Amino acid sequence: MNQYGKGIWAGTIRYDTPKFWVYFGTPDEGFFMSTANYDAGSWKPLNHLWKTKAWDDCCPFWNDDGLAYFITTNFADNYKIHLFKMSGDGKKIDMESDFIIHQSEGSEANKLYKINGIYFF
Repeated sequence: MNQYGKGIWAGTIRYDTPKFWVYFGTPDEGFFMSTANYDAGSWKPLNHLWKTKAWDDCCPFWNDDGLAYFITTNFADNYKIHLFKMSGDGKKIDMESDFIIHQSEGSEANKLYKINGIYFF
């Protein structure tokens, strides 16, 4: 295998009633997701969320109002962290909603939380 940097980068598992959600990406194939009613499975077949290269470290987020979001880093563009809206079923990204929320060299391992009304990433 001897291929440094290949494989899954910083995947995320989340619980949003009534499902478990897993999102992950590879640097050459893009992002994938799946859901299950229980953490042990049975997991739905993988959905290829976005075929892209040079993006990594994704995380889904469901806001209090029920809207879904997707956060990820474009490491080929100086590590800009992007926030996108997603469809309610979490299977589609609204590419036109792209919003850069942070840029810092080496920004990685994105996670987005809302705690006591304050957003953290």
